Amino acid sequence: MLLSTIEQPLAESKNMKIRRLLREFLVELPRPVKQALIVTIDAIAYMLCAFCATWLLFGPQFSISSVFWIGLVAIVITIPLGWQQGLYQSIVRYIGAEFFFRANVTAAGSTVAVAGLTYFAEMQYVPFRWAAVFWALLLIYVCSSRYMTSAFLTQGSARKEQERVIIYGAGAGGAQLVASLQATAAVFPVAMVDDNVSLHGRTIKGLKIFPPSDIQQIVREYGVTRILLAMPSVSRFLRRGVLERLASLTLRVQTIPDISELVLDQTRVDDVREIAVGDLLGRSPVPADPELLHACIDGKSVMVTGAGGSIGSELCREIVKLGARKLVLFDICEATLYLIEKELNRSIASQLIDCKIVALLGSVCDPGRVADVLRAFSVQTIYHAAAYKHVPVVEQNLLEGVRNNALGTFEIAKAVSNSSVETFVLVSTDKAVSPTSIMGATKRVAELVLQAIQEENPNVRFCMVRFGNVLESSGSVVPLFREQIRYGGPITVTHRDVIRYFMTIQE
Repeated sequence: MLLSTIEQPLAESKNMKIRRLLREFLVELPRPVKQALIVTIDAIAYMLCAFCATWLLFGPQFSISSVFWIGLVAIVITIPLGWQQGLYQSIVRYIGAEFFFRANVTAAGSTVAVAGLTYFAEMQYVPFRWAAVFWALLLIYVCSSRYMTSAFLTQGSARKEQERVIIYGAGAGGAQLVASLQATAAVFPVAMVDDNVSLHGRTIKGLKIFPPSDIQQIVREYGVTRILLAMPSVSRFLRRGVLERLASLTLRVQTIPDISELVLDQTRVDDVREIAVGDLLGRSPVPADPELLHACIDGKSVMVTGAGGSIGSELCREIVKLGARKLVLFDICEATLYLIEKELNRSIASQLIDCKIVALLGSVCDPGRVADVLRAFSVQTIYHAAAYKHVPVVEQNLLEGVRNNALGTFEIAKAVSNSSVETFVLVSTDKAVSPTSIMGATKRVAELVLQAIQEENPNVRFCMVRFGNVLESSGSVVPLFREQIRYGGPITVTHRDVIRYFMTIQE
């Protein structure tokens, strides 16, 4: 069998059932009962350690009564010392490397105390050699008993209702993920997979590491339904290569957070999530020039129209981080405006950012409302992201598309001339290039409007940026494809040979 160390999950033998019931019985015991049980077992074991140390050094020729009293002294000293070190407060299923240190302190302290007391009491069998052997036996017992119990409680065979998973990545992230999953009953890891040839055949937390070529066989033999990627520090290019190799498998693939989130303590290693669409991009995100970003934002009053949309909301998140003095959120939709205002205020409070958030309802097609807002809040920079962007919807609502995208841009740009605005940035689209749709044509008209108004207002800098396909923005193909896949297809692709160029919302 491929995984000889894992019991066949499809059938539960009588012995497996007994072990499972015993595990459930022990786990469900009240905490005081568990502590009393451990203390009782430890007391017996400490007495045995005293007898074993004496027998190993002196053979069977020793006074049982003398060693018995030494054992009692060991029990009286070691149990309180172990309690003080937290040996009896630790949850056995979750003990880690720090437990060895506490056990060592307990064993060493107990040995010194027992040897000292028995020496001054002039009892037999307490030379230095006896103390060294007793310390070794005590440490071996305390550590081995806890770790064996932990392994029994957490690494037992999977229950029938547990989902079986493969962990892809045998580095530090993979090891931490295995430890977290083994301490829960939700899923059952059956194997680990890694591209590093030197790791093949080795084990981590009882799981054998296999090459990627064995995945199909593991899936077939053990009913695996999910693969968890544990590669937090791997680049997106390498991660996409892994995802392409897994694409042929009819399995759900999830991942743990990136290393940056783990370092900043923003999440935990066992916070498994769906694969980010950005991982399919095939490249790392292109960082922006910080100096250029700060130029129109730092210390200024900034206004974002369409602040509740996918592009507008991301603009707001970045503007807050870049040191804006005031951020005016302007949107016609109450629900999305409420959500982005709540998110930004929470972010400002948690990161101690000095930025005032103002959420205002209104339409860019209302020149009076726009002019009042610009004047009341002394807006210096405008990011105009308010627009109808769904091509089929605009095709069916031609007049509204023209009014919002073209005339709305004209009204807000005209209002700028009598305000304190220094910079006006229009969020446009690549569909404005030789437009073949009503939506593209309205955005092209908006660009021409700004070019014309620029000549009349040389003191204001009018800019425009054309976005291509933005990953996971509202109305983009990615959410559409995800929904179509969720409902079993079909996936509506324009042409099987079509090539699309994407950028992330953050970019």
